[in-house]
Amino acid sequence: MPSQKIISLFLILTLQFSANIVRCQAPCYLSSSFPLPRDVIAPPEVTCDNTNIFANIPDVIFNGLRFSQINFQTSGVAQGLTPLGYAIATFSAGNQNPEFIQTAGKLYTAVNAALRSRGERDILKQLKVVDFFIASQNDAIKGPDGKSGQLRNLKKVRKNCSKANCTGLELKTIKLKIKELETV
Repeated sequence: MPSQKIISLFLILTLQFSANIVRCQAPCYLSSSFPLPRDVIAPPEVTCDNTNIFANIPDVIFNGLRFSQINFQTSGVAQGLTPLGYAIATFSAGNQNPEFIQTAGKLYTAVNAALRSRGERDILKQLKVVDFFIASQNDAIKGPDGKSGQLRNLKKVRKNCSKANCTGLELKTIKLKIKELETV
């Protein structure tokens, strides 16, 4: 009969090696071509549809809302708005209920991760303007507790603004909001 020490050692080794074998399934919208930056966390609760929105990225769904329903390209740019103009018009915290903004944030973050995982840079900067604006509004909903996150995300919006993504007036609005948050 094996000794208690040998059985314990066997169990420890078995558990140690089996822990390394466990793998989590990647979300349906990610490819494994390019690693994600540390600050881009793919929301696992977002699901996929069998239609593509762009760059072979499936339409993503969360809380019954599809990205295709709030896609800045088809809903905003096609209507003559810049990505930031669309974001301000559609996702401002004072104009929407918090659940809608949180859901939109999950969808935009999922598409951001999907673009990055495929190495798609063409549309990424435009999408990041919208994604960071939504993140700033999710932080604004938190009140004073969200001030630092709101400031950080608005600075990211400013950093990603270009003539194709933002008008001068929109950029001025963002700069004024940043200044306001820095002085309060």
